[in-house]
Amino acid sequence: MSEAARSLDQITQERSAFLAQGLSVRSNDSESGLSKITEVQAPFEVNLPVGDSRLAVRVTPVNLNAGGVSDDAKARFGAGIGGAAIALGDYIGNNPAATASEISEQASALVSGSVGRQSDTGVGLAVAWENEPSGVKADIGVSPMGFLYSTIIGGVGVERPLGDSEHVRYSVELSRRAVTDSLVSFAGARDARTDVEWGGVTANGGRAQLSYDDGDVGVYGYGALHALTGNNVKANTRAELGSGIYWYLLNDDSRMLTAGLSLTGIGYDNNQNNFTYGNGGYFSPQNFFSLAVPLSWAQRTERWTYALRGSVGIQHIKTDSAPYFPNDKDMQRNLEQVAALGVDIPTRFDGSSSTGIGYSLYGVAEYRLGRNFSLGESWASTTPETTANGTAVCTCVTCLRINTDHCRCRSALINLHIKLLRCIYDWVSSHWSLYPNHWR
Repeated sequence: MSEAARSLDQITQERSAFLAQGLSVRSNDSESGLSKITEVQAPFEVNLPVGDSRLAVRVTPVNLNAGGVSDDAKARFGAGIGGAAIALGDYIGNNPAATASEISEQASALVSGSVGRQSDTGVGLAVAWENEPSGVKADIGVSPMGFLYSTIIGGVGVERPLGDSEHVRYSVELSRRAVTDSLVSFAGARDARTDVEWGGVTANGGRAQLSYDDGDVGVYGYGALHALTGNNVKANTRAELGSGIYWYLLNDDSRMLTAGLSLTGIGYDNNQNNFTYGNGGYFSPQNFFSLAVPLSWAQRTERWTYALRGSVGIQHIKTDSAPYFPNDKDMQRNLEQVAALGVDIPTRFDGSSSTGIGYSLYGVAEYRLGRNFSLGESWASTTPETTANGTAVCTCVTCLRINTDHCRCRSALINLHIKLLRCIYDWVSSHWSLYPNHWR
């Protein structure tokens, strides 16, 4: 395909309506019932040109499964031993001659009940708008309805050249996004032993970036500040600063190779990487520093487009000790009072500090099956220590895109769009009436 034909084809693609159906699987092999997560999403998108802008409607069914909570983990989930602290104190008071072994057995018995099913299913909805000439984009929607907690999410941002500069750009974004590290942080969880419910965390704040790129070298710097809030979860704050430089080792019409150096620093006000009542269940170190060497390769042919990105470097992570129940003073006090009687039960999670090698890997590819169809695939893996679960997270995404502008069935697709919007309206209306108390 000639360069002129390729440019014309790209313009046609940008001005065409399309449908996209994806399948995303994210999983890890962490502690069952707590930080373990298997997430399956099937996002569907209708994307239409509106003048110089684009409008998208997205429907995303989501299924989460954390697995069963083992007997060893039950004391570190939900109300845990704290929910039985008063009963354990009464047992000790009524049995002053009880041995340490008998008290330990009693404590185990009090937390051994079923915590209930640790999985959830819902459907997320969103409407997005983007105007490429002005660099403005916005979206609004809801985190999956059907989850224990569902809430309004969205954002608005702008990315454009700075003044009349050809090489300097800036971007600013304000957003409210779900924290998807675990079942607790994303959907919320319930402990059937005491009926406590908590979780459903969102990050609320902004990010700003300034960058320079002349086709030979690029530099950037950014900063972000977010407040993290949830339901019956201790509030938190996240601050982030980062900068980097990269060089184009190869940069032509169809190929690009870059190498660089990046520096990242992140800090959270308190440690929420636990799964008892009041903890958010997400990666939240008090200090995180990373010095990495990123590499990227991208190539485009007549039918194939693909990119590979990776980085490796040194990272330092420090987390503080945290109380078992950071958002419930009475429950924490009861636990500490029982421990003061000589019972060997923990009242705080230990802090930690480590320095080691960090990495990230990402790949994406798209193949044009024909004029109106393309199939895409992406894969990603991250360093274990940079997740809420301490194990590597792998994500695989498959997407089929259908360009509707040249399809003979375009009128049928428009009718399908209308029916889809009607189904969404009916589903939202019924869900709102059934679960009004779970909206925050």
